[in-house]
Amino acid sequence: MKKIKNKFIIIIIFVILIIIFLQLIISFFINKADRNSYVVLLEGRGTMNKILLEKDERKVIQKEVVIQSIGKNSIVIIEWGDGSITRLGGDTSIVVKESDINNNLSKINISFNLLSGKTWSNVISFFGKDSYFNQSFSDLEAGVRGTVFNVDLDKGYLNVINHEVLLKSKSGENYLITKGNPFSLKTLSFIDIKDFTQKISDKVWEKYNNTVDKEYLKSLYEKYDKEMKLSFIDSMKKNNPITFFSRKHIILKKIENGVSIDYLKKVSKTLSKKEKRFLYEKILYKYQNIHFISSEDKSLFKKKVYYKRVLLILADNENKKYLLNSSLIDFKEVLNSYKLLPNISNKELFRDVFNILDENKDLLNNIDEDLKKIFIDLPADLNNFMLDKFNSFKNSFGINDLSIDSINNIKQKAEDKIIENLNVIINK
Repeated sequence: MKKIKNKFIIIIIFVILIIIFLQLIISFFINKADRNSYVVLLEGRGTMNKILLEKDERKVIQKEVVIQSIGKNSIVIIEWGDGSITRLGGDTSIVVKESDINNNLSKINISFNLLSGKTWSNVISFFGKDSYFNQSFSDLEAGVRGTVFNVDLDKGYLNVINHEVLLKSKSGENYLITKGNPFSLKTLSFIDIKDFTQKISDKVWEKYNNTVDKEYLKSLYEKYDKEMKLSFIDSMKKNNPITFFSRKHIILKKIENGVSIDYLKKVSKTLSKKEKRFLYEKILYKYQNIHFISSEDKSLFKKKVYYKRVLLILADNENKKYLLNSSLIDFKEVLNSYKLLPNISNKELFRDVFNILDENKDLLNNIDEDLKKIFIDLPADLNNFMLDKFNSFKNSFGINDLSIDSINNIKQKAEDKIIENLNVIINK
């Protein structure tokens, strides 16, 4: 009788283990997102490896494929696996070199060559140390991190619509191209904005892309707004009935509920590298879903900044630099928003983003003299806040003569200088 009982217990344990194993397998496949990249013909005629594309039919893109739009009014779109897009204008040809995106978006490798014509790319993801979005043409390569930009080989220019593009030549020169500073690919020099607007830019192409970009981002917003309401733990329960009670899942739940940054700083000191990596990747996935959100949506932008602060606590030093560099773009955006509309909500967003710099000032230890002067050129309405924050910055920056008068001495393009100098420091 005892042997039968023991056999029965063994069978029960074996069945439980089989169920757990099957649930893990099912969970893996359910959680696995479609990270393929697709090509779609929107207007006119187009080919992939000389095979005609059917209008509105999505075709999976493989490596080393040649994609063409045929005819001046044809438009082809590439939907990259991370959610970014590239549109091909008329009579355009590209070769896709890489399209490798992992499931949790912690590694995104996208690269393609523009052979002829024009493209418009809207890159929506955050790119850490293992990720890149590169577009090459002639002897130049454009490196992008969360940017909207337009390349026209026929007219010979690169124009940044949002943020910045780092252009590298094979001979070793680097050119940082920012919004409002169109760049000539023929002379490798900047184009006067008035001349560009009046004589060079393709206004019809830009208007079309700006319009469809707004529609696309709206659809992404609606999609990710629903996902944001699904908690980390609920998501796991939905796809995997096994309930997790480990410390890392408890911390995830606390983060979801907006636990304080001070708490996370203390807890992070007790985490193993494996636990930190797990938390980093889980939160990064949530962050990627709203990385493209602008400060116009105050609620989601605050969530975006909160996640970024959490990621900076968990990231390794190399990824911290990329996160901090991304924060500078946020800093510039909210600074401009505040100057245009100096209300309470914009001031709060400014403080939230500035806190990222405050919390990571140890990464800004190679401060030069120019930067010391630039940091005090901020809006006068933020005097009290900045004075309070500068108490912690004085020693790091070597500023001993800070005063209200010096803060009130606002320069026209202070924010541009802040971004320019901090980018240099971070990328050293």
